[in-house]
Amino acid sequence: MPAPTSLSAVIQAFIQRFAEDLFWLLPAEVVEYHPDDHTVDVKLALKISKLDPARLPRHFEVPVLERCPVIGGSGGGFAATFPLAPGDGVAVAFSTQDASPWELGGDVPAEVSNLLRGGLSSCVVIPGWRKAGKELAENDREARQDHMIFGRDGGVQVRISEDKIYQGRGVTSPVATKDTLASLVTAIKAALSGVSGANPGALDTWVSNSAAAACAQKVEAE
Repeated sequence: MPAPTSLSAVIQAFIQRFAEDLFWLLPAEVVEYHPDDHTVDVKLALKISKLDPARLPRHFEVPVLERCPVIGGSGGGFAATFPLAPGDGVAVAFSTQDASPWELGGDVPAEVSNLLRGGLSSCVVIPGWRKAGKELAENDREARQDHMIFGRDGGVQVRISEDKIYQGRGVTSPVATKDTLASLVTAIKAALSGVSGANPGALDTWVSNSAAAACAQKVEAE
């Protein structure tokens, strides 16, 4: 006759089984990128572990998660996107509740009929979780200390520091400065001075409000 099971053991086993089906954040790799709706198919980087009836760990491979939305900066009619490539490391975050009623255009707040929490069906992808061997370019390490960098990792970039904007990498010669643009404006004003109905003085306002401020920041390129 099997030994009686204590109430605490029963509760512990129930909590364990419940926790095994909760997912919050897991690493994954991109399988395919879909530019039409900025989603990706991803493969979880870890197998899911569960305890069998004998309390021994068993590991299961999860199928590819398809069409997961990629989290990025967007709103107000603007968006910043970039294409993800197969093999890119990402973090997959799982919704506390089924998000599909809202994702499919439901009311706010939308009613949820699927009470599963932290399941695999509702997830989003956050780019940038890298494994060893996938580090950012070594030759950009110094620039990352005090620059915001946009562009190809280790390639064509726009870099923004506290008071300068650089187009390219390792450049030193300015393409435009406040003085060069001011000279151009002066030449335009001179050309307009003999044109009937023209108002060369209006350029002064543009220079003071726009050009001078913009060109005080050095713009450089390869």
